[in-house]
Amino acid sequence: MRDAVRSGRLAPGTRLPSSRQLAADLGLARNTVADTYGDLVAEGWLTARRGSGTLVADRTITRPVSVRSSAQPPSPERRAEAANRLLLDLTHQFAVANLLRP
Repeated sequence: MRDAVRSGRLAPGTRLPSSRQLAADLGLARNTVADTYGDLVAEGWLTARRGSGTLVADRTITRPVSVRSSAQPPSPERRAEAANRLLLDLTHQFAVANLLRP
């Protein structure tokens, strides 16, 4: 996902699927997607507001806010797998959306 933001495939302000919907689409636990979104928010790649969704951040943000739960984080392999599946799914969704544009 970081590469998609860096390359412009995901433009600032692009709304991402809810963690619940994306987890269902990818067959992952919702917490896996929520943790990944949380990591990307903490790194400044995404912005999130409860009830407003998760958006691709404007990279002019100078200092990301770190948010981390006290729960044991998923393994690096599991996190990488989830991030790769997330990117593939988002790439597919945006490709379909572009095909449907008039």
